[in-house]
Amino acid sequence: MVLASLSGLPNLETIDLSHAHGLLLGKAIENLKSLKTLDISHYLVGIPVYDSSLQINRFPSSLTHLNLSHTTLGISEKYISFEHLCNLHTLNLSHTDIESFPKCPESLQVLDVSSNSIKESCICLSKSQIAVISKLKTLVIHGNIGISIPKEIPLCILLF
Repeated sequence: MVLASLSGLPNLETIDLSHAHGLLLGKAIENLKSLKTLDISHYLVGIPVYDSSLQINRFPSSLTHLNLSHTTLGISEKYISFEHLCNLHTLNLSHTDIESFPKCPESLQVLDVSSNSIKESCICLSKSQIAVISKLKTLVIHGNIGISIPKEIPLCILLF
């Protein structure tokens, strides 16, 4: 089922499609300019569920909370960016098989990248990534093997 009818709801602020399967978001989501919260955690990916038109760069910049945990919606690319989501406060990427820290907007306050395949040391992070990460209120990183935290990041925000 394609959720094309979402575009007829321009004032929609929250979408919870967690544990959904058989749904295709398509391009409908990019026109939801009031959307604040999107939860597609545990989105079951497979044939015909995977929607190749669902791209992170199409998510509306109005998002403040984004939960992609337990998904593989093409975010396993080596470098992923959420920088265009300039209002984003909370980003959950736990259990998504990412291999590196994502590029995040400066507005981000909570980042959960737990239980992934991140093996980066501080040498791999760009100065802009370190700047954003060090401004976080909460960084959840447990379940990543061999991760090294840059000394610029205060340890009080880390949740192992």
